[in-house]
Amino acid sequence: MNSSTSLSKKVVTKMLATGLILIGSFLLLDRSMAFVLKNFASQWGRAREAREGSVIYEDAINVDVLIMGSSRAYRAIDPDALSEQTGYSVRQEASKDKYIRYNYLFYKQYREHSRPPKIMIWGLDYFMFGFRSGKRVLSRLGFSEDAGRPTGHAFPVSNGSSSFLGRVSELSRIKKGFQETFFDFINSFDPGAGKTERRIHTKHHGHIQGIGNPNNYRKFRFPTPPGHEGEHLHAFLELLRRDGVHVYLVMLPDFYGTFLSHSSEDQYEDEWRRIAQKYDSVQLINFNDVARFDLKNHLLFKDGGYGRISSHLNYHGALKLTRQLAEILKGG
Repeated sequence: MNSSTSLSKKVVTKMLATGLILIGSFLLLDRSMAFVLKNFASQWGRAREAREGSVIYEDAINVDVLIMGSSRAYRAIDPDALSEQTGYSVRQEASKDKYIRYNYLFYKQYREHSRPPKIMIWGLDYFMFGFRSGKRVLSRLGFSEDAGRPTGHAFPVSNGSSSFLGRVSELSRIKKGFQETFFDFINSFDPGAGKTERRIHTKHHGHIQGIGNPNNYRKFRFPTPPGHEGEHLHAFLELLRRDGVHVYLVMLPDFYGTFLSHSSEDQYEDEWRRIAQKYDSVQLINFNDVARFDLKNHLLFKDGGYGRISSHLNYHGALKLTRQLAEILKGG
């Protein structure tokens, strides 16, 4: 009996020790991975702040081409490739939360430090009349009033959680969107690539939702102007006209599922065409057209899909669009 009891105690002790080792290993791995991701978030955020912290860059004064727009324009038009293919000097000013008001206020300040560009490329979004420029980007121009919706970094990194797993695991609380950003960065980084390829573009097709043809999906109406910031639009275009800037209004391509989720694509194009026709210096280019760009090729897109209001091009899509745009610019 004593021998059996002693053996049972040893088995239980061994099982407890093994369990503690497994739990300890899990917690160590969990905390280590969460630390790596959070550290990446911190460094990424500081790099983004440094990149966007100064409105005027010394090497961007007196450029030939100024690119403006939201994150979709940032993803869609590669300034290095555009410069290489056209011979123009190019500045990329597009970024997240930069809509009509920001673009107008930025340009008013920019022209005080630089001659006007020869060309402005303005990437258009289906939803842009429905959005306000972000507080964070406006503050860099000296405007600190609330822009109407929370901005700042693309995360907080962690979600709160009341589940058991969420309470135990820090890694499980890392926001899904940030995890995608982190792994997109890893997938897109090629230390042997040239300057253009080192731009943060996802080289794979990304997180496409509903590549097939679903039976039903959400559709979005076109937010008609003036919307939240449309009152700045004509003042902006008139200022560019007076400065002798040729403006290309570029309707950026959406993945086909996203394109079909826009219930008023014709209205979107018609509205911008009416705006462009008021100015001799403004030209509308529609790349959100299956006849002009391969909207059905998911390998050209980072995200989007049926029921999604917008999508972004990936690295391959950006190079394809940039090549097409360069041909237009070279043709005058």
